[in-house]
Amino acid sequence: MFQKVSKEVVISLVKAFIFAYSILGVELTLYWNGATDVYSIATTGQLIPFT
Repeated sequence: MFQKVSKEVVISLVKAFIFAYSILGVELTLYWNGATDVYSIATTGQLIPFT
C-alpha cells in the first residue's frame, strides 16, 4: 500500500515546509501588526542589508 520514500525526499519536504512556515510567520506578523511600507527599500535601514 505504501511505497518506501527515500531519506533525501523526506528531508527536502521537511526543509520546504519549514521555509514556507517561517515566511508565513513573518508575513502574518507584519499583516496583523499593520506594518506599512515594508515592501520598499526607501529608507537606509532597509537598504543597508542589500549592500
